Amino acid sequence: MIGRKGTRIAVAAFFGSRSVAGLNTVFVGPPRSVLNQDYFGGVSTKSGAIGFPYIEGQKDRRIAFTGGPSPNGLQAKLVIYEVAFSIRVTSYQAKGEAALDDHDAIIDAFTTRLRSDRTLGGVMWQAGEGEMNMSEDIHIVTGPGPKTRKTDGPILIWSMVRFIAIEAI
Repeated sequence: MIGRKGTRIAVAAFFGSRSVAGLNTVFVGPPRSVLNQDYFGGVSTKSGAIGFPYIEGQKDRRIAFTGGPSPNGLQAKLVIYEVAFSIRVTSYQAKGEAALDDHDAIIDAFTTRLRSDRTLGGVMWQAGEGEMNMSEDIHIVTGPGPKTRKTDGPILIWSMVRFIAIEAI
């Protein structure tokens, strides 16, 4: 069993190593402090992001393929993790609209990556596919909008990408 910590590590690894354009640093959990270089990762661009996962909720569900106890191992316990991945974008674009465009491109790249492999590289039984038929797969919440800079500071936009990651034990 990989558990909560292992799930956070698996999620961070899957979205790390610059696998998502613009998401330049991925932490395993909320960082105590973030440097400007973490957002931009040495890349010359006007916008960049950091991200980190945490587990908002967890539940277990038994699944039996034979209708009862099975000596053949045809049943499993599914550990369902409700993952929230925080994406924090900072931008030095001149206009909030341009910063929001950059943010949306990062979110689109993130969801494309999540949809690309439902096992997160073979670590999870399933992720980003919802909990059951017709349930929500991916839910994205973005803050109230770009906080426009007063003079020369950055524009900040934060989003939360919520999805289910399931471990079979």
